[in-house]
Amino acid sequence: MSNKRLGTRYEEKVAQVLYDNGYWVTLLTASRTGQPADIIAIRGNEIALLDAKLCSKDRFELSRVEPNQIRSMSLLEKRSYAIAGFVLGMSEGDYFISWGTVKELLEKGVKSLKQEDCREFITLEEWAK
Repeated sequence: MSNKRLGTRYEEKVAQVLYDNGYWVTLLTASRTGQPADIIAIRGNEIALLDAKLCSKDRFELSRVEPNQIRSMSLLEKRSYAIAGFVLGMSEGDYFISWGTVKELLEKGVKSLKQEDCREFITLEEWAK
């Protein structure tokens, strides 16, 4: 199976977890100009912009964070009702990492997150509740 198809299936899995926890969810389709995230999820007054990354080798390279994600997630971070972040799929589970945390890691020069680093973050299922 291609990496693109695996990524799409992972996005669908994340969307289903959010839907099962009461979110209205839409998957953003890829475009030539790119989009800053894969998923928009809304529940009550909360809006979430999420990018789902399947980490097949249990490592998330922060170089995968794109300039359009930095711009859009930085803008959303200023809104009290909006959440921006990444959902990382590792072999032990799925982890939610807020844009603020990713931004701090980038500023500190962190190059990647391994699965053991992600254990300190909240799981997708915990975050979605």
